[in-house]
Amino acid sequence: SAWMQPMFAAYFLAEAREKAAYRPLITLLNLPSDDVDVLFGEMITGDMGRILASVFDGDEQPLRDLVENPEVPEYVRACCGLGPYLCLLHNQLLTAEAVSGYFTELMRGTAADQNQVVWSSLASHCGDLGFAHLIPDIQAAYRAGWCDPMFDHEENVVLHAGNGGDPRWQRDAELIGDTIELTRHWHCFKPKPLTQPSSRR
Repeated sequence: SAWMQPMFAAYFLAEAREKAAYRPLITLLNLPSDDVDVLFGEMITGDMGRILASVFDGDEQPLRDLVENPEVPEYVRACCGLGPYLCLLHNQLLTAEAVSGYFTELMRGTAADQNQVVWSSLASHCGDLGFAHLIPDIQAAYRAGWCDPMFDHEENVVLHAGNGGDPRWQRDAELIGDTIELTRHWHCFKPKPLTQPSSRR
């Protein structure tokens, strides 16, 4: 149906590695929350980070603008702004130094609005990636209440950061491959049960 067209367009553009889609997709993600939900629904917290990484044109600035804009919905900032960095790192589209450098900037002042969803994701990613130099910043963020311990416990984040990271993040860091395979489990594609004809008495 028509409401699904933006979703499938994003997947197929990602599968094709169409770099010209990178900026238009980020422009759409900057729309008001209700509009973004209509366009992409659960993809926002699902595959959209991988989709953006798959069409990445080499310029981080649009991602940074998404992360740092307090007017953007918090889950878009966390999942579609920060999320692609792990995928870009895993696929060697950004270096560990580049990701570490940006996350350090965020932890030390750029993420100035203290949004708890954004900070919780940022701290968790820093732990997963083993950024040990940020342990004092992570601890300070938890003490200040900027990170939600229900999202990821401080002890876990600090432990991973100090022990080379947690490879769990790599499970969801592949670029988009076969769109049909990725979407075939969607509810809309499941066969509808046959209705039994009503019996006449």
